Amino acid sequence: MKQLNLIFALTFLTISAFAQYPSTNIYVMDMDRIGDNYFKFSNPIFVNSDNQNGYNNQPCFINDDEMLVTSSRDGKQTDIFSYNFRTFAVTQLSDTKSISEFSPMIIPNTQNKFSTICIEEDGKTQRLWEYTYGNKNIIRKVLLDKVFDVGYHEWLNPNQVALFIVGTPHTLKIANVITERIENYISNIGRCMRTLDNGDLLFVQKSEDGWYLKRLDIINLDIATIAPTPVDSEDFALLSDGTVIMGKGDKLYKLNVNRDRQWAVIADLGNFNLNKITRIAVSDNKIAIVGN
Repeated sequence: MKQLNLIFALTFLTISAFAQYPSTNIYVMDMDRIGDNYFKFSNPIFVNSDNQNGYNNQPCFINDDEMLVTSSRDGKQTDIFSYNFRTFAVTQLSDTKSISEFSPMIIPNTQNKFSTICIEEDGKTQRLWEYTYGNKNIIRKVLLDKVFDVGYHEWLNPNQVALFIVGTPHTLKIANVITERIENYISNIGRCMRTLDNGDLLFVQKSEDGWYLKRLDIINLDIATIAPTPVDSEDFALLSDGTVIMGKGDKLYKLNVNRDRQWAVIADLGNFNLNKITRIAVSDNKIAIVGN
């Protein structure tokens, strides 16, 4: 693993895109919840100051001090990096030639293990892989050998994972990584999925009359509609109490799936010159935002 130290600084730059991957930036802020609809966001950090002209996306918190990020440094392939906000260390966790990793996620109830979607050496095969990191070596293996065209994923528990399968249309499947049993659920889903504390799955379904946040009951397999999403928004983060945070333009919205039916604006990030919000990740006290 490659490691370097740097000081993260908040700067806003005009960035040109690589030929293959767009230039994207990740910002992290402290997040304090003062009331149901009142959040305070402060101390913004420009995370990828070491890769200002590159692709930086799909943040995933390990804890309040550290996060995983998908990053491309050459515009041709992506690797997984970790950023530590306490020590200011940036560590390259994967350095796989001819293989690109995307969408890192911590595997529940494990230490030093994360999963990614890998575009493999043929440039076409997309499968779910497990990476174990530590010391100087990293161990990787395919988790679902016969499941292809995986675009995104979300862990329900250490054995079950929800899969966004790329296709026409995109579909939601749930797989058991021990038995490799696959169940088909619903089509026309968005790329973001998150797991509630009780194991239920939140996702977005797209239709001609709009996009809707929905909930899959893992026990009885019922699917319930919660609310329409902000227009053309599909990426969201989930707090432990069931509060969903979504971005649209330069604003953040919140909705609690257990008691709300309408979205409330909780932040205008135009004050930080941050707009075009896409992916969002949260920890106990921080929020990570992909935007410009």
